[in-house]
Amino acid sequence: MRRRSLLATLPAAAALGGCSSLSSLTAPDLRPESGSGVLQPADELQIAHGLQPDGDDGVYAIVAPDEARDLVTEDTDDHLVDTLSNDGGDVFTLVLQMRSTPDAPISLMLEPGGDVRVERNTLHADVVVEPWGSLDRIDHRETRESLRSADELVYTSVWNLTPELRSLPEQVDLHLYHRG
Repeated sequence: MRRRSLLATLPAAAALGGCSSLSSLTAPDLRPESGSGVLQPADELQIAHGLQPDGDDGVYAIVAPDEARDLVTEDTDDHLVDTLSNDGGDVFTLVLQMRSTPDAPISLMLEPGGDVRVERNTLHADVVVEPWGSLDRIDHRETRESLRSADELVYTSVWNLTPELRSLPEQVDLHLYHRG
């Protein structure tokens, strides 16, 4: 298993959507409540302002408040919409995206039992990056062919974390664990 740390600076306007304070010096223990993920061609923008087709960034991470509907696009998968539209829970949202290719698709998720914490103004999270597997396992022929014919793919993973923070961190430090 290889480990890599990546610090992502978040665009404050998109990430904070109405939060009043930007500093977070200490926070309670954070726990994933729910999550969903989807593999898609890079030109189908699952997350507004996320990884762009043919862009230079390989990884994107953002922290958003509960009810992060402003991140939804017309292409956003229904499972991601449900996770981003969590109404009234004591949660906030972590959105992760990573590029791959049809020859070597990946998935990413929070490490089960891994470290998720806030220190100062940074959310630290352990993230597992794994081979997604063969595109042949996709039953829907049109989806399978769309993924195979894409120049690049993006895996989008959305997690609701609890408890909700009084102020959201401005940066995300991902500790990437590559498996497989």
